[in-house]
Amino acid sequence: MKLSKISVNVPRKPSKADKSALERILKTLLDTQKAIGAALDEIKASEPLVPATVDKIQKQRKITDRSRAAELKDLEKSAKRGELHTNPAKLERLIKDLNADIAKINDIEGSVHNDRDLYFGQELDAIADEIERNLPKGVSGARIGLPGLIQRFTRKNSKAGWKNFSKERKALIEACRDLGAEEDRKNGISALASDREMLKLKYKTRHKIVEAGLKDKKKTPAAVRKELEDAFAEQDKPSKARWAGFLQLGAGGSYTLQQSGAFRGAKIHLTMSKDSWTSAADGGVSIKDNSVQQIFEKLLKQSGANGWKELHATLEVRLPCGKNPHVFLFAGVPPRNQAWTELESQTGWSAKLAADAQAAMRGELDKLATALKKKIKEAKDQHGAPV
Repeated sequence: MKLSKISVNVPRKPSKADKSALERILKTLLDTQKAIGAALDEIKASEPLVPATVDKIQKQRKITDRSRAAELKDLEKSAKRGELHTNPAKLERLIKDLNADIAKINDIEGSVHNDRDLYFGQELDAIADEIERNLPKGVSGARIGLPGLIQRFTRKNSKAGWKNFSKERKALIEACRDLGAEEDRKNGISALASDREMLKLKYKTRHKIVEAGLKDKKKTPAAVRKELEDAFAEQDKPSKARWAGFLQLGAGGSYTLQQSGAFRGAKIHLTMSKDSWTSAADGGVSIKDNSVQQIFEKLLKQSGANGWKELHATLEVRLPCGKNPHVFLFAGVPPRNQAWTELESQTGWSAKLAADAQAAMRGELDKLATALKKKIKEAKDQHGAPV
């Protein structure tokens, strides 16, 4: 409550005849003293009370309870003796002092809010430092928006008179702790996107896993790393279908490749059967753990003329009798059948001519093998990413 100053006039040259007027002035002073004490009690009862305000109250309380109380007691004694009129200067001085006290009380009351803002502002500086210190390594207060959080915290609590400071302080620290943990989680996941080992993974696959991990607050960096490692393991050991697509070997039952060369006008084509793959070709051949030659040998059967299943070359010749014997060459080895014999007997080809035809076919197979190995090397050079 705001106190009003004493407004009374002490007679210039009082006499006994002014007794009643002087006693009324004394009563006003006594009432003012009580009002000052009540005002101090009211300010002290306001919460929260900060040290600066407490210090001001205590200093004024000493003046009120000691100096002013002693002077008023002397005046009360003078009144009982009928001597109030003998010392008007004392009355005037006490009026002046009490009015000064009233001004101080009003100043104290008016500064309560500012004292709180100043005090809790300093507390917030300490809280901000504490929050910064306890954030995970690599996470800054700016990164979690701490300055803005402190500003909003200050506006809200200043408006409420800082009455819930302890509760709000705890909530702020907990919120910053959670924000710091989330930022640390995101930092850990984001770092995986540029991790040297993870760069071997296809960009789209890596990006998709990392972005999903960032969005899912339950995903830890360790869990995302495991997903990336699993994806890389799958990439490093491609399925047969992925190998077929990458090496352009087809994925059907029996797949005829494009025409590849000719001999004496007869076209040569290369044929890839589904049985030309090894059993390991479907997810069992590691790109990073094998050389180019090893990968080539582990993907495609290499034995030659064994079960008619290997990648092979075919010479498209037509015999005089109308038959098309499809003379084959498996991994550079003629099959164990009568096709080449029939070709030689019905066309008059010499053994050398047949050998030259086989050499031409072998050359086309070698070209294909070279092209396949080049693609496999590309996969190795890029850590399997293109496959």
